[in-house]
Amino acid sequence: MRNPLRHIVTLILLLVNLIAVVGTVWSGYGGMANPASSPLSGLMCLLFPLWLMFDIVVLILDLWLRKAMILILAVGIIVTIRPIINYFPTNNTTAELTDDERERMFTILAYNVMNFSDNDSVYPETGNRTMEYILSTDATMVFISEVISSKVKKTYNITQEQRNILAKRYPYRSSGRDGLLFLSKYPFEEKVFPRDVDYRAEMARYLVDIAGRKLMVYGVHLQSLGLKSDDQKYFRELTDMNLNKQELKGIRSRLLSKFKDANVMRASQVRRLLDDMKHVDSNIIVCGDFNDVPGSYCYRLFAKAGLSDAYAETAFGPTITYHANHFLFHIDHVLYRGDFLPVKVERGNVKSSDHYPMMATFVWNQ
Repeated sequence: MRNPLRHIVTLILLLVNLIAVVGTVWSGYGGMANPASSPLSGLMCLLFPLWLMFDIVVLILDLWLRKAMILILAVGIIVTIRPIINYFPTNNTTAELTDDERERMFTILAYNVMNFSDNDSVYPETGNRTMEYILSTDATMVFISEVISSKVKKTYNITQEQRNILAKRYPYRSSGRDGLLFLSKYPFEEKVFPRDVDYRAEMARYLVDIAGRKLMVYGVHLQSLGLKSDDQKYFRELTDMNLNKQELKGIRSRLLSKFKDANVMRASQVRRLLDDMKHVDSNIIVCGDFNDVPGSYCYRLFAKAGLSDAYAETAFGPTITYHANHFLFHIDHVLYRGDFLPVKVERGNVKSSDHYPMMATFVWNQ
């Protein structure tokens, strides 16, 4: 006679495995759906890392209770292998550049600096920590977002020495709209994309002449995810045991609505960028604060336009570029297309901003 308890445990484990497979596949490919028609798919895409962690838990349960169930879980892993590799690249990062490659090398730093204020309220006498990091990289080009010059006060501790070094090192600087700043060791021409009521992103393009080679850099700060202030309150309310079903439904609806609006807006902004790129014959880099994760709808729009992810092609393991408010996401990217290849993308560990900086190294083809 069969053990009824064992039978129940097997059925429950089967259900858990099926949920893991469906959730993993849906979150891995949720970015294929237009956020205007399927906002929940966009949210699932954002939660892809959590589903992978859930898979690990399920795998442990399978090994402990019923090893045969691993075959079911394996289906979800195999089907989503491409999104997994995109999120968790497995490149060899130990290769050194040759002398010839170093001569053809250039670097670009992308950094949302939170207006040079310090996320930890640390202002040492040696100067502003964010500025100190920027200067330490000695990058060929630096794209900075979320900087409003009228609000960069002396209290933010940017010393005169830091300003002098910056001015000497980067003789070519943008003078475009407040919010974006571009620094370069080489001359460039700038175009700022105008904003209107339905277009709240900060975007600009910079045609850089690097020793005779033309490079079009698109610096972006796209529509925010909208996961701050009120949203934190909503998330806390979701765990309130005193809420009834109607209240919980209302909170979920508000969060999903805000998430949908942000994704739809961001997709519109990316399409506007891609329309501009159709007229660009030169090499292209798109970098900055995308406010979107790998595999998302907007990320896939760039991929369809022929742009590749420098981090996914050079790094090992996942990364986090936004770390404040207990929201940990990889939303800052460096994408590229053209007569050059990425050799390294490094994420800085300085926590002076709510974003980590991303430094990409490229080498021109022969």
